[in-house]
Amino acid sequence: MLGVSLLAAACSTGDGTTLSEPPPTVATTTTIPPPTSALTTIDIVPSTIANTTTTTSATTTEATTTTTLPPEPRVLLVGDSTLLAVETYQAELGLQGFDAVLEVKSCRTLGVPSCGSPPVPPNSVETIRGAEGPFDGVVIMAGYDEWWTSFASSFETVMEVSRDQGAKWVLWLAYPEDVPYLVPDGRTANESFVAINELLTEFDEDPAYDDLIVAQWPTYNAPADEWITGDGIHLSPHGAYGVADYLSRYIAHITGLPCPQPLALERALENLCVNPDELEEVADIESLYLTTVDE
Repeated sequence: MLGVSLLAAACSTGDGTTLSEPPPTVATTTTIPPPTSALTTIDIVPSTIANTTTTTSATTTEATTTTTLPPEPRVLLVGDSTLLAVETYQAELGLQGFDAVLEVKSCRTLGVPSCGSPPVPPNSVETIRGAEGPFDGVVIMAGYDEWWTSFASSFETVMEVSRDQGAKWVLWLAYPEDVPYLVPDGRTANESFVAINELLTEFDEDPAYDDLIVAQWPTYNAPADEWITGDGIHLSPHGAYGVADYLSRYIAHITGLPCPQPLALERALENLCVNPDELEEVADIESLYLTTVDE
């Protein structure tokens, strides 16, 4: 296997009440342009990622070092009201180092009909199938409102259509556990999340799905209490930047690209981005994205 305030867009809250959809003028498909922030400037260390060519003549030996990075991957990000926070709070700046196509909609399921008031959004399978590909990878942060009994079938179809779109890998964010969130029919979602995570682990160990990467998002964000709202799944403005930054680091790790940002503004930038799930700290979102530096 490969190693690896409050959001008002939710279908329901911890007490079963229904939250409103985001303003209708908010686009649900966003192509993120390359970042212009000065923070994206990096120094490449030739000895770790460079191709070195040595040319020798009869009288002199001249070494020419050429730095070659892989092209930025094109990635489809499919989300429900959890990932919708990136759009709602305009945290797209955190999506760096790859060509991001953001497809987010509240109440989006995986393979069964989506929930919500008609017209319901296309589910994840329909979204991937209808996207203008090809894509190097697909990110899934959806299905929080789909009960676990349909997960296996939905998972297999999501993987199939992702491969059809050219995806070499699918990065699937694990689901939080021990949370008070309720699915639309009023059941406590925790039972479903536990079962889904168990199924994800089984698929992750299946050689037939060696292109699956299960990202431990709930473990990563655990130290950052201010990222998650009271229902245990939706994101605050800080959390919106947090998940965008997390995905950027993970995609850089998968594709062998340098980290798009250091862990904090004053920290050194890593030329090889480690798996963020292996970090003992979260990125300092405040200094990286939310602090204005006077000229």
